[in-house]
Amino acid sequence: MIGIIDVSHNFTGVYGAGALDFYTENKIAFDYGAGTSSGGTNLVSYFSGKPGLTFLFYNDFALRNDYLNLKNTFQDSNALDIDLLYDDMFRSFAEYPLAYEHTGNSKAMLQIIATDAKSGTPHYFDITDATEDKISILKASYNIPVYNEPYKIDDASYYAGYLSDPLPFRQAFEEGCDKVILILARPLSYRRDALRDLLLSRLLKARHPELAKSVRNLSKAYNDAIYEALQLQKEGKMMILSPEIHTPLYTFIKDRKEVSTLYSKGREDAEKTLAFLKNDI
Repeated sequence: MIGIIDVSHNFTGVYGAGALDFYTENKIAFDYGAGTSSGGTNLVSYFSGKPGLTFLFYNDFALRNDYLNLKNTFQDSNALDIDLLYDDMFRSFAEYPLAYEHTGNSKAMLQIIATDAKSGTPHYFDITDATEDKISILKASYNIPVYNEPYKIDDASYYAGYLSDPLPFRQAFEEGCDKVILILARPLSYRRDALRDLLLSRLLKARHPELAKSVRNLSKAYNDAIYEALQLQKEGKMMILSPEIHTPLYTFIKDRKEVSTLYSKGREDAEKTLAFLKNDI
């Protein structure tokens, strides 16, 4: 059983979109997928058999001024209009429920990860069987604290999944995977800054004390997981893909040239994984 994990967030997700489009076009099927933030959006496109859908997401919809408007922060605490982004994009172009007939494996499981704002713990939505609106799950997983209010689904509220489980490969192995491809949002050499997470934790503490605890420990959780992932890669159980090029897209800079460059890099790097996958596809 082989899994694919995409932890992309913000505009760097176009790197993962390129990798997953390569897999779709070459009819490479995975048994399991797990995604957070824009990585979850990428995986929906992959498991739906819709190459190119997420490139449009990053190159068109996510660059629009009405989606990203920092003035909104001072008006209604939502600088990122996630409802607008996902409703315009997916309700117009994607077919729900997800169309798995194109993946080559109708039994594949896809989990989208969000962080419970009250408990600070990860929630693994099985989007293949979810009774909730699937687009709402994607919104919850993408939702960024400080920029946005927590996103409500039923009786709970959520923020982005990477806040509580930044690299969810352990979940993949628990679900039965023997091998995993991990798509990162940052270069493999990147390590999270504890000071940055401490500042975010302080901003969240008054309203979400348990979430603040998770965020305070986020840098350690991420950095420890990277070392574990590197060990798994040495053991032949994992292959890590990362955008090993400098890009301003870690912020919300709108640059279509960078979008295209990262997308192409993702496709190139995915091709290098064929040897790793050849005994399983």
